[in-house]
Amino acid sequence: MGLMFETLCFSLILTLAVMWGALPYPLLIVAFLVALYALSVVMHFIQLLREGTASGKATLNDKQSAPQAEALLQDVDTSTSETLLLDTSCREITLRYKLTERESEILRLIALGRSAKYIADELFISHNTARTHIKHVYEKLNIHSKQELIDLVLLSSSRF
Repeated sequence: MGLMFETLCFSLILTLAVMWGALPYPLLIVAFLVALYALSVVMHFIQLLREGTASGKATLNDKQSAPQAEALLQDVDTSTSETLLLDTSCREITLRYKLTERESEILRLIALGRSAKYIADELFISHNTARTHIKHVYEKLNIHSKQELIDLVLLSSSRF
């Protein structure tokens, strides 16, 4: 909303400056207005970044009790160890089945339960390319579904 209002004001001022034409330095005025608008846009984005950072730091605030904070930290430790276990399993499968680097990335994302659309967006590839990579991973692993892949990764991780 703020940027829309600023854009409207800028457009009106610019139109008036051009229409009046009798101003001594119209290009200088236009340049000043453009610089002012650019500054307001930059300040707006800085404010958005600060708000985003502040909300990210607010996960452990004073309102939470010590047991809740401890539970949050334990969840972080658990998810970190699970991530390490998943990464280790995927590396082991990659080596055993001679997957390419891209197929290894696809393997990990499928093991996390991600869809082909999510994988395409995450890796900046087309949906059809993601589906083709998934198909190749399934063929190399001799499986037919996402659940079989997840089971294979879980079986591999149970060895560690």
